[in-house]
Amino acid sequence: MSCRFVANSAPKNRRQTIENGLLQTHPLRKGSKPLRKGSPFTPSPSLILIPHCERAAGPSLTPSFSFSSQNIILEIYFLKLCNSTLSTWLSDPTNNVRDLGKMKSWFKQLLSAVAYIHEQGMIHRDLKPSNILLASDVLIKICDLGISASRKIIDDQEVPISRTNDRGTVKYMAPEQKGWAGYSAKVDIFSLGLILAELWVPMSEDLASTVFDNYRSGRSNTVLSQYPEVEHLVNWMTSVNDCDRPDCEEIAKHRFFSGLNEMHNEL
Repeated sequence: MSCRFVANSAPKNRRQTIENGLLQTHPLRKGSKPLRKGSPFTPSPSLILIPHCERAAGPSLTPSFSFSSQNIILEIYFLKLCNSTLSTWLSDPTNNVRDLGKMKSWFKQLLSAVAYIHEQGMIHRDLKPSNILLASDVLIKICDLGISASRKIIDDQEVPISRTNDRGTVKYMAPEQKGWAGYSAKVDIFSLGLILAELWVPMSEDLASTVFDNYRSGRSNTVLSQYPEVEHLVNWMTSVNDCDRPDCEEIAKHRFFSGLNEMHNEL
């Protein structure tokens, strides 16, 4: 299933839609009305599916995730059913022999989707395998922006700000998400690092929890010792100090991606 969220937040005779991760503005169809207050179909950001690297044609506008009940139109299009999640795939023992080329391609898609979310001034805050859909054997999508938050940018630099603590899934949280200190989009980078480790090496639930806790605490891990390039990238992405973590652009330039034929020219 693919969904389109439509927010009439600009002129009253126009609407904004997020299609393929890009906000578009279109004239409203005659007779269109906003949802009534208290409607059971009140939209949430979880309706948005951000595809891998795809860019829709047309001008790029800054998305708005403001849900005023007076200016909301919701349209859902059932385009393609995603039958599984990455979480289900990882728990299937028949997938314990990894196709590392495919894992690299999947991770590149995840990175590109997260980069796009960050470019739009947002932080996902709950990246985890159950929020990653398998659209096909080669295509994956990130979903559920239900607890996403805005980034604060000053002079082209993101400034960590205090946010509600413990928002997200504990297993995949960055260390700064678990307290009251401010944090930034680098929490998504930490979660991506944990997901990359899981993609590369099969791990039981207990082992993954131990490994991830080690990363959060700055303790060493040996789970990726046979894959030095992956180990270096994951260690970088999961640095305890968020200032030491790379951004998406820096990750895309890492030697881990060398030789990936399906790499896109830009995030």
